[in-house]
Amino acid sequence: MNKSTRYSIGAVAASWLLLLAACDGIDFSQDNSRSFAATYSQARGSLEAGNFETAAKRYDAMLATAGPLETRLRLEKSHALLRADRYAAASQEARIVAESHSDNRRAAALAVVGTAEHRLAQEAMSQGDFGPTTVGHLTRARNALKEMLATAPDLDPLGSMANRLAMVEASLKNLGA
Repeated sequence: MNKSTRYSIGAVAASWLLLLAACDGIDFSQDNSRSFAATYSQARGSLEAGNFETAAKRYDAMLATAGPLETRLRLEKSHALLRADRYAAASQEARIVAESHSDNRRAAALAVVGTAEHRLAQEAMSQGDFGPTTVGHLTRARNALKEMLATAPDLDPLGSMANRLAMVEASLKNLGA
């Protein structure tokens, strides 16, 4: 490699380093990238192994530095919370994604919201609560599932969300709502 080529490569590298250093709040160091990837791998492994609380905690720990991966992490965290039977937290986390997107990410988040709100209503009804709080959960579930199915039917290839919507609507009808 001749002297001018080395100089050009060095100038380009220095320019990239200056540009990256100017990105306030984003740490692109190899150590942080490896640490983030390792934590993600642990979170995903915990989710797949059925350790849902551990997965949710690991996803939560990564959110502050997630950058463009924030939506994915929030969706995975909401799924972990749903599987851990923490329905209110799952619904809340998924609503954050739904409120900030209008594409399939919103539809995926709405599937979690609909499922979580339905499960909250089922829990309430199993304890004898058929009042306004339960109707509210069912209404939020219906609205989320209807929108999800209308905007992204391909996300429900086996019809499980459509079946859940039918159960929600039957419950609302039985409650006179």
